[in-house]
Amino acid sequence: MKNKLHQRFARLLPRLERRIAALENLSRKFSRARLVLVLLGVVLVYLTSQFFNDAVAWTLFFLLTSAFAVLAQRHNRVEQSLARHRIWHRLKGEHAARMALHWEKIPKPDLTPEAGTHPFAADLNILGERSLLHLLDTTTALGGSKRLRTWLLHPHTDPALILQRQNLIRELQPLATFRDRLALHGALLRSEASGRWEGEQLQAWLQRAGNPAKLRNWTIGLAMLAALNLGLFVLRQFELVPLLWPFTVMAYGYAYVLHMRDLRRLFDEAFHLEKSLRPFQIVARYLEQHPYTRAPHLMQICAPFRRPGGKPSHHLKRAAAIAQAASMQRGQMFWLLLNLLMPWDFYFWYRLEQAKSELKTHLPVWLEAWYELEAYNALANFAYLHPDYIFPEVRADHGPPLLSARALGHPLLPEAARVCNDFAIAQLGEIALITGSNMSGKSTFLRTVGVNLCLAYCGAPVNAAQLQTAPFRLFTCMAVSDLVSARPRPVPSWLRVSDCSTWKKGVPRRSSRSGGMPQPVSETVSVKRSAACAIASVTRPPCGVNFTALVRRLTRIWLIARWSPKNSGRAAGTWTSRAIPACSARWRITSSASAATLPRSTRSRCRSRRPASILAMSRMSLISCSSIVPLRWMPAANST
Repeated sequence: MKNKLHQRFARLLPRLERRIAALENLSRKFSRARLVLVLLGVVLVYLTSQFFNDAVAWTLFFLLTSAFAVLAQRHNRVEQSLARHRIWHRLKGEHAARMALHWEKIPKPDLTPEAGTHPFAADLNILGERSLLHLLDTTTALGGSKRLRTWLLHPHTDPALILQRQNLIRELQPLATFRDRLALHGALLRSEASGRWEGEQLQAWLQRAGNPAKLRNWTIGLAMLAALNLGLFVLRQFELVPLLWPFTVMAYGYAYVLHMRDLRRLFDEAFHLEKSLRPFQIVARYLEQHPYTRAPHLMQICAPFRRPGGKPSHHLKRAAAIAQAASMQRGQMFWLLLNLLMPWDFYFWYRLEQAKSELKTHLPVWLEAWYELEAYNALANFAYLHPDYIFPEVRADHGPPLLSARALGHPLLPEAARVCNDFAIAQLGEIALITGSNMSGKSTFLRTVGVNLCLAYCGAPVNAAQLQTAPFRLFTCMAVSDLVSARPRPVPSWLRVSDCSTWKKGVPRRSSRSGGMPQPVSETVSVKRSAACAIASVTRPPCGVNFTALVRRLTRIWLIARWSPKNSGRAAGTWTSRAIPACSARWRITSSASAATLPRSTRSRCRSRRPASILAMSRMSLISCSSIVPLRWMPAANST
């Protein structure tokens, strides 16, 4: 099934590329035709006016203008089709990249990572680059991306709600055309290629609505005053009344001066409303007109878009018309004439505030439904691109087995590199201990269980052949924060050690197991500290070494060195100690020591040396290279 999808995308993408190339060629032809028509029209109109009368020249001018308008309209249709084909090609290319896990071709999520206090966001790679949200997020609105992020970070443990989400995702899974068309219309909302449409800013702007009742009184009063101005002017022309209309016009103009600051903002508000609502109107119209005959759960989510008295298209169309009429301030002379005859700005300011009051009530409901649908579409697209994934069974009881998984794999790993495992927990209180060598996949397996449980509680399919689980509260605590999908970093050359001759410089002595698997060795590291702290020191076992797992191997391979601090013959305040194996230092640390005093140095700094144990093929050192804080004074009798 997955191979068929790969083949379908492999056939579709080249076909779309050829179609885009043909549309680009056609657009260039239209551009050249418009240029030729303009130049030819100028020459023909000039020659006609020279050799014929003006009537023929004006007729030719109107014919050429009409031809140019028709040509421009056809060109605009080609440009719109080209833009849609480019978006469609990008969407299909992203789907193919999500299937093959080509992270460079998948758009990065716009949201900032969660704080470090979240119980599992960092350990399970839920957020950030090459994360689960990076793979799932196909939303076009910022609110939809936030909704999907909330579902992943705060999964519900109600089996009834999880089953409801699974049913809706099952309905949306085969509706690939519906999801892609909705994503196509949503992509037109973006002002730039990488941005997302933010409905929250529009809602915040609608909350700042004015007082429509006060504006209505001003509009009625100014309309009556404008009618009085016109009547006095007409009567004055017939000399039926004295010259009174200049005084009423001054009063009319004084009302405009009082509200000039608000009227100047009217153009910006009208332009902002029209720009914000025009693209959303396309999405709302598509959700209104789509048939939901075979998708009852989807129809329930999209119910706010299909109400007889609350369809978004009617409200948005009326608000856009009001905003367009209120933006007449762009034509100064025409705007002045309109406001002189009637209170044009006041009237449409009042209508604009009315439209904002209506949208303030309806828009949050529409956006909530759209954000919910976008989050479901993202999970349904994930199920469509991975048909081999299954929907888990989330039980309400906590009876045995508590967790049972078969062929469980990590969804962020490529299929060729993925290793699937079986896992089960029989009852509450049971603990599973996972052991193994470094870089053997212990952390990846823990992440596999956690990320699949996270998907299961969201209602999404999981990468398993069978998964049955009870509701859990997810919590992780891992000391390693790496990406399972990233390539392992190369081991530095100074860590690639397989020869025990590094214990003593200049002594050509080899390990008895040299040439086999890289073994832990010791390395001498120089650390600078103050002379006051150099009185005495103690060698402690490295805090990052797992002695239970490594003590047997360390005792076979490491050389047992005798503790012998001695003077190095260097400046005062500098002393040197030989490296000591961790297995020996483990027991030596518990020995008691009597207090002693070493001669202090007059220098302010000193140099000391301590061992640092590392594993050759590990990505991290087994201990950190921080300074050793002395626990007790070492006896001076040990000095040689």
